[in-house]
Amino acid sequence: MGQEFAPSDHCDGTRFFNLDRDAETHKNLSAVLKWKLGPAAQEWPSEKLNDGATPQISSSVENSDLRITFVNHATVLLQWKFLNILTDPVLSEKLGPLSIMNIKRYRDAGISFEQLPKIDYIFVSHNHYDHLDLPTIAKIEERDHPKYVLPLGLGDYLPKASRERITELDWWQSAKDETTGLEIIFVPSQHWSRRSLTDTNKSLWGAAVFRAHGRSVYFGGDTGYASHFKQTYEKLGAMDVALLPIGAYEPRWFMKPSHMNPDEAIVAHKELHAKRSIGIHFGTFRLTNEGIEDPARDLREGLSKQGIGPQQFEVPRNGQTFSI
Repeated sequence: MGQEFAPSDHCDGTRFFNLDRDAETHKNLSAVLKWKLGPAAQEWPSEKLNDGATPQISSSVENSDLRITFVNHATVLLQWKFLNILTDPVLSEKLGPLSIMNIKRYRDAGISFEQLPKIDYIFVSHNHYDHLDLPTIAKIEERDHPKYVLPLGLGDYLPKASRERITELDWWQSAKDETTGLEIIFVPSQHWSRRSLTDTNKSLWGAAVFRAHGRSVYFGGDTGYASHFKQTYEKLGAMDVALLPIGAYEPRWFMKPSHMNPDEAIVAHKELHAKRSIGIHFGTFRLTNEGIEDPARDLREGLSKQGIGPQQFEVPRNGQTFSI
């Protein structure tokens, strides 16, 4: 690590920042200790939940449909005509650099590796372990040799054999595939990056807008609520579908800069002018203090209060497929 980048409003040449410089997304040790020594987190189940759906997938989609399958957490399979795209692939049982960290699954992935169709593109939003899972990447790389679209500085983490198929993007840059008509636009989010003690914010983070066959899909990755949703709409127009994180939000004093809660996700849905939104980033890994079912409950309550129908912002089950 230690690359140099063009200085900008979110980069000093070696490290990246959020558009809102006052957003304390990366907390210091005293804040972490205050969180961990504070009120206890909600209990999660002692055994894995088995409440997934049966995915409706095929090797490819040959008509004009858009098929979206929620795998788990922030892993989503997008299937367009002759295109299979996978976001933030995470299929491992445990996450983190050491098994003692015990970031384990409470729900199985909705699609196993063996069920995945051949992947054409992988998009990774940032380098945290619950979004960049190198064992999963290695298995897909060996089988499918996909193309990768990544934030600046993230390519160094990937297998060397994949380097010629990697495109790194800064915010508002795009990658285009003239053969399939796919365009992936990398857009801002409010978050941070780190894989070790020495690489904090040395790679960028962000969201993506996927455009193909007349439709636009927003993938939020992992983000706090900020002005970037309005900016994305102003620059790129309304979204047909928005995949928005709704989990990992308690306690708010600690998590708010980096993780939206369901009420903020509803605001993001509105600001993106999304015709339809689907929740992601919840109910798979115990990362914060809320209970495993709290994100779904809080989202439904928030939608009801605002008179928004559940079909406009859905809570998916692992493996659930949506045909658009």
